Amino acid sequence: MEQSEQKYVDRILSAVTAQAEWEALAEEAGASPVSEAWLWKCFLSPEAEMARKAGYVLAHFLDKYPGRGVSRVPELVQLLHLQGNEARRRIVFRYLQDAPIPEEVEGELLDMCFHAMENPQEPAAIRVFAMTVAHRISLPYPELMDEWKKVVEAHLPFGSAGFRARAKNLMAQKKS
Repeated sequence: MEQSEQKYVDRILSAVTAQAEWEALAEEAGASPVSEAWLWKCFLSPEAEMARKAGYVLAHFLDKYPGRGVSRVPELVQLLHLQGNEARRRIVFRYLQDAPIPEEVEGELLDMCFHAMENPQEPAAIRVFAMTVAHRISLPYPELMDEWKKVVEAHLPFGSAGFRARAKNLMAQKKS
């Protein structure tokens, strides 16, 4: 690893809760292909702490440069199979709410979304983001929309306020 690459990794690790630092690192990754590659490498790292901290930066990066994650969608879908890093799963589901989803991963992703929505142990944000992704995938298929609606309605009475609000919003979109 070159000195500049190590410096970028060290900055990710030291940016504990400083949003301004996360934004600066995201901006740097947007301007430098080398920094962007290291940001992805850190996020995909098996080291939970490295992945968690890189995730904060990546969330800002993908907000600012959403098209830069499109080629990585299949890889991000595979990350959703890994348990134990809720922050990484939240960031991936959050990004996939609006990212183009390749047809070849739609089925696998939809299954993971339904599983996340139905799992009361999942954090509320993951369940809400998964609901939105599942809605996007299901929308063109009436039989999948029926399944989506059944799952959502089954969990409405027990869902968080965010879950209920998002469900209401998405159901209203379905009708229009």
